Amino acid sequence: HAPFRYIASEMLVKGSVKTESGKEISLKGFIDRVDQVGKYTRLIDYKSGKEKAMAFGDISDLFDSSKQNRPQYVLQVFLYSMLYEDQHKDAYIQPGVSFIRSLFKDHETRVCHGVSRSEKIFVDEVSGWLNGFRRELRIMLDKIFDQTIPFTQTEDLKQCDYCSFTALCRRK
Repeated sequence: HAPFRYIASEMLVKGSVKTESGKEISLKGFIDRVDQVGKYTRLIDYKSGKEKAMAFGDISDLFDSSKQNRPQYVLQVFLYSMLYEDQHKDAYIQPGVSFIRSLFKDHETRVCHGVSRSEKIFVDEVSGWLNGFRRELRIMLDKIFDQTIPFTQTEDLKQCDYCSFTALCRRK
């Protein structure tokens, strides 16, 4: 993926989102690597697990916790992209995920929109996707902070394998 111009590692990005109900929610994250190739600023998130497809259907799929194979990695780099864009208005942001196991292989880091199984559109520049992402994020945050909606345990017990709160719920 060279040549590129290195910008930063572990870059802190912060911002806030105003939900539909008017709540102001502060968000932050750490982008593993920021670099530049041509006009594109690449935001790369490194993953140590098994390589997964970085494709998503609708933006709403990123927020649908009932989906078995929800592309959570895409959700994360889109969130970083949104926060980065808020601070760098003129940047052409390209979100990506790099799997450590594939680091020395020729592999694609860009996320893509899977129109169909055979047709995929790479997200070379994220700005066109961020309006829909912001809308879905506001909806999700409103649900999280809605005191009339109780927290419930997941039905998918695989989610418990790496959960930090298993000592509290005593499911495993």
